[in-house]
Amino acid sequence: MARVQEPPAQQTPWRRRLAAWLPAAAAVGAVLLVLALLPTVLTPFWRHTLTEILILGLYAVSFGMLLSHGGLISFGHATFFGLGAYGAALMTKRLDVALPLALGGGALTAALAAMVIGYLCLRVGGIYFAMLTFAFQMLAYTVVVRARNLTGGTDGVAGVFPRPHLSDAQLYYVVLGCVVVALGLLWLVSRSPFGLSLRALRSHPARAEAVGIPVSLYKWALFVLVGLAAGFAGALAAFVRHSVFPDGLYWTASAAPIVMALAGGTTFLLAPVVGAAAYHTLEVVIAPRFTHWPLIVGGVLLLISITGREGLVGLLSHLARRAPRRVLWPRTGQY
Repeated sequence: MARVQEPPAQQTPWRRRLAAWLPAAAAVGAVLLVLALLPTVLTPFWRHTLTEILILGLYAVSFGMLLSHGGLISFGHATFFGLGAYGAALMTKRLDVALPLALGGGALTAALAAMVIGYLCLRVGGIYFAMLTFAFQMLAYTVVVRARNLTGGTDGVAGVFPRPHLSDAQLYYVVLGCVVVALGLLWLVSRSPFGLSLRALRSHPARAEAVGIPVSLYKWALFVLVGLAAGFAGALAAFVRHSVFPDGLYWTASAAPIVMALAGGTTFLLAPVVGAAAYHTLEVVIAPRFTHWPLIVGGVLLLISITGREGLVGLLSHLARRAPRRVLWPRTGQY
């Protein structure tokens, strides 16, 4: 008598989940390994450039999250980056606090500003919201320039070094660890019920409000969160650049996070990091040769974001999907 073959046992949910996340975890691990080993082969100039890219990546992701999860476009996002930098620099220079306290103080300064600015600006929407954030940035710039006894005015704050003193190589690993942790926390927030609710209210705000989601409160919380992240990036930048100047709060400064986020793409949370890498690499290569380098860099990256699909990450993903087909079935013109 023929033996009846039993159907294979179904995979348990945790095994399916593990199989789904294993490739992504392996990719993240590989990237972290490369980032950990790169400083050993890079020159000091390119190590500093890579450190800046990590900071700008967190800065760009904070703006990208505001856009992708909240559907909000801010023309004053540099307010929080600049206030975070000033907060960390002044705590270090005036109070002589240790690096962790200075970083936390800078991020908290930006978050407190985001609470007030968000509460006032989120009462309106669309272009009015964007213009109000722009107005608050210019207000912050004016206050920093006028408060010369505290901020140094147009001279800024120079000689910002961490306590205890760290070499540039050691500071790179501090920045790497801080940025990885911050991006990981933002990713967890985006995958949490809060993050999923934000996406729902962005797509269908009326429906989300009808099912009981407090739309205004959630958008305000998101605004504070991205302000905190941008401020943390600014605090890190103060120690990497060893100085802070009011130019970081000028109205032109908010173009950088917009360009970086759009160039990298906003569909995937970490895609703006790629835009930040492209932006800063082009900046350090082109700036010494051309006076009007922002026009060239901005034009190139915006062209990529327009012609590509969801920025550089979308374009690369599209090319990766097409490449195997071209290898297996090349177009020869014959049938």
